[in-house]
Formats: sequence, structure tokens, C-alpha cells
Amino acid sequence: MANENPEYGYPSPGPQEISAGDVMKKLYFMSDDAWENCRTNGNFDYVVIGSSFCALAFTQQMLKKNPKAKILILERGQYFLPEHFQNLPPAYSFALCSTSETFHWKITEATHEGEYIKWQHGVNNFFGGRSLFWSGWCPEPTREEMVEWPEGVINAVHEYFPAAKQLLKVTPVNKISNEGSQSIFGQLQDVLVEKLQSCLSMDSITRVEHAPLAVQANNCRYYITFILY
Repeated sequence: MANENPEYGYPSPGPQEISAGDVMKKLYFMSDDAWENCRTNGNFDYVVIGSSFCALAFTQQMLKKNPKAKILILERGQYFLPEHFQNLPPAYSFALCSTSETFHWKITEATHEGEYIKWQHGVNNFFGGRSLFWSGWCPEPTREEMVEWPEGVINAVHEYFPAAKQLLKVTPVNKISNEGSQSIFGQLQDVLVEKLQSCLSMDSITRVEHAPLAVQANNCRYYITFILY
């Protein structure tokens, strides 16, 4: 018997156009009907605005305290990439450009013409936000390197940085491997770090270490798997 739902073409033609966003909403997020019901009748313990790093950290901590917590995450942007762009074929590298960013602020002339900070990245208004595009670098500053920072900030950094590294799966670059095999560039990285140790005599260099990257060390595709949050 033919399906009576016109969505399938009987007894009349179904929708003629559908966007990628419409498909993703129905498959993985909320359809318009589900969202309307959620908006009017939903009962949540927490509502999180945005879907990038802060959303991950907050949600992870709340679910650790209460696995049954009901958390609604709101994201105004559309679904753009399925994971970090560096996990995708090389053509996706073009996604990391100014056309994927918006700039919600005005840079003052003093900043633009300053000696140090002249420009900064904009905002990526997509599901996942900046976590789709970031470099993955996670160097932990030492107390000596933060000498002019407020003491409260310094203490907070050293209190929470270990948990942040665990959450982001920060791994020294010489330990990155493929499915538990020998590290990909381990020997090369070890030699480079050893040679760079001779540069510590320069006043502007405080330390030499293997680059700490937020990557999944034992699930390496395209050499490095960057984590999307």
C-alpha cells in the first residue's frame, strides 16, 4: 500500500528542496517541530550557549557530577564540517580562511598600529565553533613566563591546566602514533629537541620541549587526528 505521507511523493509530490542543514537537524539535532516542543515544554537543568570548548568543559563537568543532568546546548550557527578540518582531505584546508569568520568587534587604531597585537582571528559561527579550526597547540605556561600576570590568574592556570590537558587529550608530538604502533615522528622530534637544547643560552628562550598538541594519540588518520569539541 502506498504511503499516505506526501513527503514520499504520494498522493502528491513531496518537498522539492531540502538543505544540508535540514537533513542534519533531523538526523542529529532537532527538527523544527522538536525544537518548538522543547522551547515551550522543555525542562532542563542547564542551558549552554555555544558548542565549542567552553560548552564541552562545562557539560563534561556537570555530567560527571550528575550523569542524569538534562543539558540543552544552543548553537546559532549551521552544521559546516563533520570534524576538525585537518582530519579531512586537503581541499578542506581552504575552509580556514577569512570567509569562514565573522568579526563582531572593532579593532582600535592603537591596537592595529601597535608593536605586538595587530590582528586576531574572528568568530566561526558554526556547530563546533573554533574547535573546527584551531591549531591544537596547548603549551602550559610556567610561573616564570607569567611573571607580570595577576597572581590569581597564575594560580588558576596551574590549578586547572592538568584537567584541561586531560580533557583535550594533550599529547607530546613525539608520542603521536597510529593505533598504538611506533610514534610517527618520534625519533625525528627527539633529535630536534636535543639539538634545540643548545639554544637555551639565548635570553629570550625559556625552555625547549616537544610540542603539546590536543590530538588523539592512538587513532591517527592523515598522520594526526585533531580533536573536535
